[in-house]
Amino acid sequence: MQLIQPTVEQSLWLLRVVKSILGPIDSGAVHNLIDASQRHWLQTAYHWEELEPLPSTAWATELSDLLISEPLMAQQLIQSLVILAIVGDRRDWQTYHCIRQLAHRLKVKNAGLRYLRLWCLKADGLLVFDVYWHGFIAQKYRYEWRRRGWRWLLGGAATYMGWMQNRALTQQYQQLQGLPTHTLGHAFWQFYQQQHYAFPGEAQGLHEGLAFHDVTHILGDFDTTSAGELQAVALTAGYQQGGDALASLIFIILQQHLGIQIGLLSQAKQGGLARSDVADRFVRAFVAGAAMTVDLSQAWNFWDAVEQPVAALRQRYNLTLNHPRNTG
Repeated sequence: MQLIQPTVEQSLWLLRVVKSILGPIDSGAVHNLIDASQRHWLQTAYHWEELEPLPSTAWATELSDLLISEPLMAQQLIQSLVILAIVGDRRDWQTYHCIRQLAHRLKVKNAGLRYLRLWCLKADGLLVFDVYWHGFIAQKYRYEWRRRGWRWLLGGAATYMGWMQNRALTQQYQQLQGLPTHTLGHAFWQFYQQQHYAFPGEAQGLHEGLAFHDVTHILGDFDTTSAGELQAVALTAGYQQGGDALASLIFIILQQHLGIQIGLLSQAKQGGLARSDVADRFVRAFVAGAAMTVDLSQAWNFWDAVEQPVAALRQRYNLTLNHPRNTG
């Protein structure tokens, strides 16, 4: 995802309009995300309590003039508001209509307002389906289905359900143990051993098409706690060069912050972003993903990279995080 770096002046205006729409914030998670966004994206350090809200009368004048040449930045403002409203469990129509009005004045379309609308309608089931369908998992399946066909897609699903096994595929993954310890292939094998995961091709093994998600954990040095999953998907949303990165972010926010179960791959938990350190790592991972030079969820080939050192791949893909190991 291309992430626009605002100027200091633009950042101040963006924060002021966020405050004017959200009003008083009683959600610690929202405060955490705003603070982390200032550190890692906006490169500012304004005190939220001291910021003056931007009146709606200025949206069509000063704000429009400021963003008229930056349509992508305007879109990212609307997307940020959608995320903050959902994270803060804001289901009120006043917030929705304010964001919609701002999007109209900034001439922003397709910024994910339908996700917030479903949230306000309390149509959680429809929202879950929508973000899953447009997020990174379904996007990957559609991409590979077009390349490999239904047999590949259904074969992986059948092994995951335990209905069959693909021993030849499993053997390919097991042989990664023999690679040097610093390589991606060995790290992948070790990751599966540590997590007690079945390899693709084994009964109840993850579909081969999602191996890139575990590679994301490895390259980012993320564990599989709630904090680790938030970071891994944030990094994925950042490096996505196609599809709907906003859907991927909302997907993991619903599951690992709001406690809404999506799919079978990980257990839903509440309050992940209420921890300031987790919110900080979440935003930092997203910004780092946006700076990467490769989309692991699309044309990238796992087997072409298995013999490469993990450190070299991080450098090649321009992945820089430098964070302490997750603690939960």
